[in-house]
Amino acid sequence: MESIYKKIKNSQNPKEFWSKNFSIIFLPFFSTIFIKLRIHPNIITLMMVPLSFLSILSTIFIQNFRSGLLVISILGILINLVDFVDGAVARYSNKTSLYGKYLDRLCHYIANPSIFLSYGILSIRNNFETTGIVFIFIALLDLFDAASKDNLYLINLEKKTFSYSKQEKFRLELKNISSFIVRIFFSSLTSIPHIVFLLYPLFFYFTELFSIYIFFYLIIILLKILTRSKNIYSQYKKNE
Repeated sequence: MESIYKKIKNSQNPKEFWSKNFSIIFLPFFSTIFIKLRIHPNIITLMMVPLSFLSILSTIFIQNFRSGLLVISILGILINLVDFVDGAVARYSNKTSLYGKYLDRLCHYIANPSIFLSYGILSIRNNFETTGIVFIFIALLDLFDAASKDNLYLINLEKKTFSYSKQEKFRLELKNISSFIVRIFFSSLTSIPHIVFLLYPLFFYFTELFSIYIFFYLIIILLKILTRSKNIYSQYKKNE
């Protein structure tokens, strides 16, 4: 078991900020357990679905806003971890496949909106209606963003051309600093659960800060979508 743990740990090179700096701590342990139990990586991928439903159900049974924030955030982190673990297990056991990638994308269409909607429902139930509405917008925008990238093949464009996952070496420059901040605080599904979990004492005592953070998240995702959409259209017209 120790050899599997070390091999998994040394073979990872994640690009996403929270996977690289947070989930990587737990990845070798959970990957080793799944490998020893001989659980197929596609089954691990599908675990994102019940976790997503559980996040929605938690808003029904947990009425306290602060408790709900913590529970939803933990579930969001678990979803991100599962999304990381399935790939590690697949590569270790030589079970990577196109079907596995297909399942992964399908599960993302469920996981991302469910977490955003869970936060939104919780907010509305606790009289933070504006924050809840913002979360609903974010869920829709995130779906649009994912679909816009996944369907680029329809206009003969490659998805990787418009990916913002590439991380440049950090330098003390305004552009680089702003990019670093976006990766930490506003990187799709992964950022909100991690930020809320790590800064939970702050959001516990100052709930208004949570609403402010989400408002800025909405602005950033809007800017990202507008910029990417403009670049996609420009590239399409160029190739036409």
